Amino acid sequence: MSAAISVPVWRGVSYSAGMVALSTLGAAYFVGLFNPFVSEAFGINQATLGLIFSVSTIAAVIPMFLIGRLIDAVSLRRYTIGLLLAFAAACLAIAWSPNLAVFVVGVFFIRLVGDWLFAHAGLTASARFFGTTRMRLSGLTAIGYAVGPMVFPGAALALTATYGWRTAWFAIAAFIVIFAVPACARLLPSAIFAPSTAHLPPKASIRVLDRRILVFLPALMSAPLVFSGLLFHQSVWSQPRGGAEWLSLGLMAYAAAQMSAMFLAGYLAERFSVYRIVAFHALPAAIGLAICTVWSAPWTLVVYLAGAGVATGFTLTLTPLLLIGLYGDTNLGAGRAMIQSVTLVCAAVSTTAMGLWVDDDLGMNLVFGASIAYFALASLLARLGTREQRRDCQTIRDRV
Repeated sequence: MSAAISVPVWRGVSYSAGMVALSTLGAAYFVGLFNPFVSEAFGINQATLGLIFSVSTIAAVIPMFLIGRLIDAVSLRRYTIGLLLAFAAACLAIAWSPNLAVFVVGVFFIRLVGDWLFAHAGLTASARFFGTTRMRLSGLTAIGYAVGPMVFPGAALALTATYGWRTAWFAIAAFIVIFAVPACARLLPSAIFAPSTAHLPPKASIRVLDRRILVFLPALMSAPLVFSGLLFHQSVWSQPRGGAEWLSLGLMAYAAAQMSAMFLAGYLAERFSVYRIVAFHALPAAIGLAICTVWSAPWTLVVYLAGAGVATGFTLTLTPLLLIGLYGDTNLGAGRAMIQSVTLVCAAVSTTAMGLWVDDDLGMNLVFGASIAYFALASLLARLGTREQRRDCQTIRDRV
C-alpha cells in the first residue's frame, strides 16, 4: 500500500471534521428524535425501541471491523463515497419502511454507517493527514463534534414538524447525495491512500491484537466502559443531585470539555509522548467521580460531566495516534476498527449493567468507587506498556 501523502490543511480538516459532523445523523440521540412518531406509526413502545438500538449495537461489532479495516485497502475517496451512498440508501429505507422489519434494517445501517463508520473514516484520516504535524492538527477534527449537533437536530425537527418524519429522512438522503458526495469527492484527490496491487496484508487483525495494544486497551476503554452506562441512565440516577437545569449545564460542560480535550490531546502527545498521555488521560474523570462520591450537591454533576468529556475527547484523538505509534500507517484502519468494535461491546455491557443497577435502586457510590479503581488499574497497566515501548526504542537505537 502506498504511503499516505500530505494534503493542504484546509482539505484535511474539512474532510475529517465534515465526516465527524455527518456522524451526528446516525447518533442514538439523533435517531431518537423521531421515536414518538415511529412509536405511533408502528404501534410499539419505548422499551421496544430501546431494544432495537441495543441489538443494533451488538450486531454492528463484526461488520464494523470488517468494513472499517477496508480503509487500509482502498482509496479514501472510494471508501467515503461508498459509505455515503450506503447511508443514503438506509435513510430511504427508513423513510419508506412499510413495516417494522424494514425500519429495523434501516436503523441498523444508519447506526453502523452513520454513527460509527463516518466517525471512523474521519478520525482515521485525520491521523494520516498532515505528515509530521499530524499530532498537532488531528485534534481539529473536534470541530465536527460542535457543528453536527448544532445544525442537524434542529433542522431535522423543523422538517418533521412541517412535513413529517418520513419526509425528513428523504431530505437527509437527498442532502447526502446532492451535497455530501460531491463535496467529499472534491476534497479527496483519488491519489490519497490509493491501494496497492496487493490486498490487505494477511492476518492484519492478528498482528494488531498483540500485547503491544492489549496493555493499552483497558485505558482506551475507560471512557466507554464507565460512561456509556452512566450517561445513558443519568436522567434517572442523577435526579436526587439536581434538576434538569443542572443536568443541562453539565451536558454543556461535557461538550466543551470534549472539544477542548480533542484540541489539546495532539499537543500533549507531541510534548510528552502519546503513550504517557494515554496512561493518564482518564485522571480528570477519576477526579470528577471522586468528587461525586464525597459530595452530592447539584454542582457535582457539572464536575463529573466535565471530567467525562475530557476522557472521551482524549480517547477519540489519542486512539489513532497510539495505533500509528505502535504499527505505523499500514494497519491503522484495521487497528481502529478493532478498537471501535471492542468499544461497542463495552458500551452495550455498560448500558445494560447500569440499567439493572439503577432499576434495583442501588447506591451510586459503589459504582463511582469501582470506576475509580478501574481507572487506576488501567492507568498502571498502560504505564507499564509505556516503559516497555521506551525499552524497545532504546534497543533499536543500540542496535543502530
